[in-house]
Amino acid sequence: MQMLVKEAVSNMKNTLYGIGLDIGVASVGWAVVGLNGTGEPVGLHRLGVRIFDKAEQPKTGESLAAPRRMARGMRRRLRRKALRRADVYALLERSGLPLRRVLPIAMLHGVVDLTIEV
Repeated sequence: MQMLVKEAVSNMKNTLYGIGLDIGVASVGWAVVGLNGTGEPVGLHRLGVRIFDKAEQPKTGESLAAPRRMARGMRRRLRRKALRRADVYALLERSGLPLRRVLPIAMLHGVVDLTIEV
């Protein structure tokens, strides 16, 4: 295979050519097209396709990416929860509410539950 590629490259050194790709979900098709002086196609030099294996468990048909997707979703939920908590504390500080201790967000079920010690 390597010899064929070297031979093809050496034959095309002084030739104008274009490369076309068809990128799909489960395959990539490619073609090398010879061009004339005005850039119009004049011949097909090489072509091929690469078909990928299915990204699923062979026995169950489940996605191989499902565990990674679930872990990524958990990380995003935790990060968003921490950002919401930080936003609440920043809002309280901007409002001038003196918080002597940090209240866990789980303790805040509503505005009525928030008490301030003066």
